[in-house]
Amino acid sequence: MGLNVDRTLVAVYAVSGLLAGIAGAILAAQFGAWQPNEGVGWELFAISAVVLGARG
Repeated sequence: MGLNVDRTLVAVYAVSGLLAGIAGAILAAQFGAWQPNEGVGWELFAISAVVLGARG
């Protein structure tokens, strides 16, 4: 269809990174502190969300 795959891929990764940064800032704002170990232990939740999202 004439889409530039490389440019689209870079744009998708850029938007994904931007939204991840915004989500991190919102998470830190909810807890009222900028702790570097705030998300420790959430890896399993992220992995399960990806697996369930891929199947749905």
